[in-house]
Amino acid sequence: MDKKAKLEFTLAELDILYSAINRESLHYAHSSRTYGKTAGHEDYYHKLALMAGQLQSRIFDAQQEIRIAQIMGDK
Repeated sequence: MDKKAKLEFTLAELDILYSAINRESLHYAHSSRTYGKTAGHEDYYHKLALMAGQLQSRIFDAQQEIRIAQIMGDK
């Protein structure tokens, strides 16, 4: 089992993290020789781009939770 840590971020901080990870994900995709190809194994940069994309999805979900809480009047 993977060990996990919990961190708290504001919506503004999540926006910065999302943008930074997006930039790195694009860099990894452009550096990869296998990204965007359907056959073959994933190279190192391809794997990093996929991991960055997964992090972006989690950050997006957290941003949505905060926005919904703000609309509903929660803290």
